[in-house]
Amino acid sequence: MSQHRVGVAVVGCGYWGPNMVRNFAEHEGSELLWVCDLSSERLEPLRRRYPGVGLTTRLDEVLADRRVDAVCIATPSATHFELARRVLLSGRHALELLESAAADPAHAYNIVLLDWQVPEPDGVQLARRIAELGARSPQSAVPRVIMMSGHDRERLLHALDGVPTTLGGRCKPGTGD
Repeated sequence: MSQHRVGVAVVGCGYWGPNMVRNFAEHEGSELLWVCDLSSERLEPLRRRYPGVGLTTRLDEVLADRRVDAVCIATPSATHFELARRVLLSGRHALELLESAAADPAHAYNIVLLDWQVPEPDGVQLARRIAELGARSPQSAVPRVIMMSGHDRERLLHALDGVPTTLGGRCKPGTGD
């Protein structure tokens, strides 16, 4: 039985983008489908290295491809909100670099929503990392982590000991309850 590979697009080829492109291209659980950047000059070197990957300067072209499950946003922090909004409204997952947001207090996150059962690193490890990032940036507050858990709440509470989080439960689809 073949494992489902997540169809990924990377938006931004500046500082972090090329690293994200390489990581998604090499990871067995993902299929790098698109790379998007406003600069066609930044895209050109990728054409030779990743010949089967779509290259574009238009996010709309990426979002029109139904194979794309998730979009990694590797652009300047000030652009994240609008890009993430467009990605989420298209029904995709938006992946942002928490470290870049934590580095700039003007664009830091106030709330981070995590599913504690995500694979490596798991949600508890991510919550600890977010707390560490906030502690290293005294000029900004540590973002509040809301950890979603539908079961194993006691085990999760024990694992989160000392990490500032709020636990959320399951919601009934379509009700907001």
